[in-house]
Amino acid sequence: MPDISKITLPSGSTYNIKDEGARTLIRNLSGSTAYLGITTTPLYDECTTSTISINNSDVEVSNGNIAIYAKREFIFDGTK
Repeated sequence: MPDISKITLPSGSTYNIKDEGARTLIRNLSGSTAYLGITTTPLYDECTTSTISINNSDVEVSNGNIAIYAKREFIFDGTK
C-alpha cells in the first residue's frame, strides 16, 4: 500500500495527513535521551529487555535510554 502524506480532493482543497502511529512513537521518545554505554546483554530489534548489564552492573532502562550491543545502537521506547 502506498504511503500518503497529503491528498487533494476534487474540490481542489489539499489536506495534509497525520501519521498517528509515528506521532505516538515520537511522543514516547520525546524528552531526553541518555546514553548508557555498551552492554553485554543480548539485544535485538523489538526486544522487551528492561534490565541490561553495563560495566558489570545491572541497569534498569527507561524511556529514551540508548545502549550499544554488537556494534548496533538500541533506543528503549518504554516498552521495547
